[in-house]
Amino acid sequence: MRRVLHILAAFLSASAALAQAPGIVWEQIHTDIAVSRPHCARLSEEGELVVGFSSSYDVGTVRWFDLNGELLYAVDVPWFASGIRSLEVLSDGGVIATGDGMPTEASDDWGLLLCRFSPNGELLWAKAYDIPGAEDRGLDVEPLPDGGFAVCGYSETDGDKDAWVMRTDSQGDTLWSVQWGWIYNDAAVSIYYSDNGLAVLMKGRLPESGGGRPHLVRYSMDGEIEWMKYEEYKGTPIRMCEAVPEGYAMLVGKTVYRLDPLGSILWERNVPANGETWEMYTIEPVIYDGFIVAGFDDEKIEPGPDDPNSYLGRVSSSGEVMWWTSLERETACWFHDVVQLPQGGYMAVGRYGADNYFYLVRFEPETGIGEQEQPAPLLAIGSCVPNPGRGSVSIHWTSAGPGDTELTVFDISGRVVGRSGMGILAAGEHSSSWSSEGLPPGCYIVRLTCGSQSAAAKVILLN
Repeated sequence: MRRVLHILAAFLSASAALAQAPGIVWEQIHTDIAVSRPHCARLSEEGELVVGFSSSYDVGTVRWFDLNGELLYAVDVPWFASGIRSLEVLSDGGVIATGDGMPTEASDDWGLLLCRFSPNGELLWAKAYDIPGAEDRGLDVEPLPDGGFAVCGYSETDGDKDAWVMRTDSQGDTLWSVQWGWIYNDAAVSIYYSDNGLAVLMKGRLPESGGGRPHLVRYSMDGEIEWMKYEEYKGTPIRMCEAVPEGYAMLVGKTVYRLDPLGSILWERNVPANGETWEMYTIEPVIYDGFIVAGFDDEKIEPGPDDPNSYLGRVSSSGEVMWWTSLERETACWFHDVVQLPQGGYMAVGRYGADNYFYLVRFEPETGIGEQEQPAPLLAIGSCVPNPGRGSVSIHWTSAGPGDTELTVFDISGRVVGRSGMGILAAGEHSSSWSSEGLPPGCYIVRLTCGSQSAAAKVILLN
C-alpha cells in the first residue's frame, strides 16, 4: 500500500465554504531542462523531490531536487530512446520506474521499460519487456512486500491497445504477465497492492459504449482476476490513488469518484475551474483530509494570454471542494504532479512555455481551513512515547464514542508498515503499542480510525 499518507502536514478539516488557496513560496523555470512531460514526482525519506520524465529528445531521466528547487543529481536511462512515466521511492531510498523505450537503434519497436536506481542515483538495471510487433508502454509501478514489483500499462498493435499487467521479482524477472481488453484501445493506468492482491484501474471500451470507460479490476497475486467493477462508471480514467481509511479515489476526466474497497461509488464530485476547457492529470491523497488534483485550465484575465494555466484543487474526504487555484502566466503552463511536504504546503511539477521547460512551484501551507472555532475532536491522539525513540512506541488516545478501532502506521512514502485491528472499543481513554522492529530510522505516521473518525500523529524513529 502506498501514497495513502505522503507526509505529516498542518491539521486540515473540511469546510462548506471555499477556503483560501495556498500562496506561492517560489516558482522556478528550468530553461536548461526541456521535457516532453514530467510524468511523476515523489518525496524521498530524506525529504528530496524525485521526478521522472522524458526529455524532448526521448531520453528517460530521473532527477533529485532539494526542497529549494536545487538539482542534487540526475541519471538518464542509457538507451537509444526512452521515457519514464511513473516511479516510486523504495524503502531503501532507491527508486523503481517504468515507462517505455528502445534499448538500441536496431530495436524493432518500443518495449515496456522497468528500471531501478540506487539511493544516490546510480542506475542498477534497466529491462525491456517486448511483445513482438507491438508498441509497449508502462504507466504505473507498485513495489510489493516480497521485494518484487507489479507493473501496468498497455501493448499496442496496429492501432489497437490491450491492457497489460505483470509481476516481477526484485531483479525485474517476470513471474507472470497478462493482457486484457474488450473491443479496442484498452489500457491499465494505475495499480496498487492491498490485502494480498492487486487493484488495477483500467480503461476499457465495451461494444455498446462510444468510448473507453473505467474498469476497476482485482487480481490475485497469481495473476487471476478475482472481480471486476465497471457498471457504475462513466468517462475516461486518468489516475487512481488510495484513500483513508480504505478504498480508492479515482480521477475520471474532470470528476473525482470516491470508491469503497470493492469499487462501489461513495460519492462523486466535479472539479471546478474557470474557462471552458480544463484537464486533470493526477490525484493524490492529502493527510488528514481528502485529495489534491493537478492539471490545467484556460481561465482568462483580460487581456491575458490565450493559453492553458497550471491548476491545483483540493477536495475533502466527504467530497466538498475546499479550494482551487489557477496560475496565469505569460505563456502556457501545466502541472502534471504534486506532492505534499513534511512541513506543510506542496511542490508541483509541470511544463512551462512552448519550449516545455521544466516548471517547479512550491506552495505555502494552507490557511483559512478549519480556522473557525471547532468543537472538541471526537478522536484525538494525546501522545506517542518515546518520540523520538526506538523499539516499542506507546500510543495514547481519547475517543468520544464507541467504534470499530484500527491503528495503521505508514512510512513517509505512504507505505503501510504496521496495522492492528482492536475491534469495537468504548468511549474513553485508550492505549496501544507498535513495534518498530526491523524498520529504518526516519519519519512515520501513526493513524487511528474509530468508526468514521480518524486522527494521526508523527513518530520519529532513531538509529
